[in-house]
Amino acid sequence: MLVMTSDEKARIMREPLVAYTIIFFICLFGAYITFGILSSTGFVKDERIQLGGAAAGFFAFFTLVSWRYSSEMKKVRESEASREKRDLEGKTLTPRLAVIFKENTDTRDNVRLNLSKCCYRLTRYEGEKMIEDKRDIPIKPIPNKGVMGGYYIRLPIEIQKDMRIDFTLTQQNGEDSRKWKGIWDPGEYILEVTP
Repeated sequence: MLVMTSDEKARIMREPLVAYTIIFFICLFGAYITFGILSSTGFVKDERIQLGGAAAGFFAFFTLVSWRYSSEMKKVRESEASREKRDLEGKTLTPRLAVIFKENTDTRDNVRLNLSKCCYRLTRYEGEKMIEDKRDIPIKPIPNKGVMGGYYIRLPIEIQKDMRIDFTLTQQNGEDSRKWKGIWDPGEYILEVTP
C-alpha cells in the first residue's frame, strides 16, 4: 500500500477526478494480472448487475479501493477542520480565505487571475500606531471550482490579531488587465475584492 503524507492526501482530495482516474487504471491493471495472466475466475451477482471473469475482478478491486480512498479522504477533511479550529482558538490564524469578486455590488464568478501578478501587503498595529510594510509580497491564489469566485488563498504566514492585509489580484483576460483589491482583517474566511 502506498504511504502518503497529509499534504499529498489533501492535494489529491482536491482533485478527485485525478484520484479516481488513477484508481481506475490500478484496478484495471490488477484485474488484467489476476484474471488475464494468472487465469483466476470470479463472479459478481447483484440485483442490478451480473459480472464474470475480469469484469468481476475489476468491479471488486474498484469497490474496495474506492471505499479505502473515501475513508482516507474523510480523515484528511477531519484533520484539516480540526487544524483550522486550533488556528482559530490560538493567538494566530493561518486560514483559507475564499475570494469573492464583486463589481458594483454584483458577484463575478468568471474572473481569471494572472497567478504570477498577485500580491499582498501587511499592516500591523502597535496600540494605535500603524506599521505598514511597503513591500508587495507575491502570493498564488489556488483555483477552487467549488467556491463562488473560483479561488482561495492560504497565507504562508501566521496572522496576528492586530494585523490587516491588503491584497492586489490581477485579472488575465486578453487585453483586460484589471486589478482587484481587497482588505482582510483576521476573523473572516471570505476576502471580498473589487476593481
